[in-house]
Amino acid sequence: RQKKHASFQFDEELNQWTLSNYSQFNSLVSGEPCVDVSEGMGKFALAAIGVVRLGTAYVAWTTKPITGSIMVHCVDGFLAGRMWATSPDCLSFRIGRAEAADINIPNTMQTISSNHLNFENEPNVGWTVMDTSTFGTTLYGDWPLKKEKRVLCVPGLKMTIGRHKEKMTFVIKVHNTCKP
Repeated sequence: RQKKHASFQFDEELNQWTLSNYSQFNSLVSGEPCVDVSEGMGKFALAAIGVVRLGTAYVAWTTKPITGSIMVHCVDGFLAGRMWATSPDCLSFRIGRAEAADINIPNTMQTISSNHLNFENEPNVGWTVMDTSTFGTTLYGDWPLKKEKRVLCVPGLKMTIGRHKEKMTFVIKVHNTCKP
């Protein structure tokens, strides 16, 4: 029988979701700053949105998915300070070196793929992101985003693409026309 690493539960008394860690390995909860949740902490209150790392896996959750438009803010790297927002009826967009990419990265940046990240606005789910690159993507600096697996986009989701001097970090934000 396999021991569970952690559990998510709705705490009626606190009127919010909580995380309980049952493992010798800490869970990491996204936020500013990220929080290590250790076995001895008991229940850890979770925000309405976020990402939790459980060992080598991660779980994104939200009580109100981002639908409509979404904003991507480059906070570090060649495009630092730039922001892009989708139109409310946008269903998908891409980040990469391909000319057809919606957020186009210079072709000289060889550790970033032509079609590095693929975002989709899925009905009844909200915005998701998938790594379609050769070189990989990390969440919050060191969590590898699994290739070809969709992750729910939540406000504050931090993704880094590229290596060395080509690294760029993007943060997902709620655009003022979004319905969070």
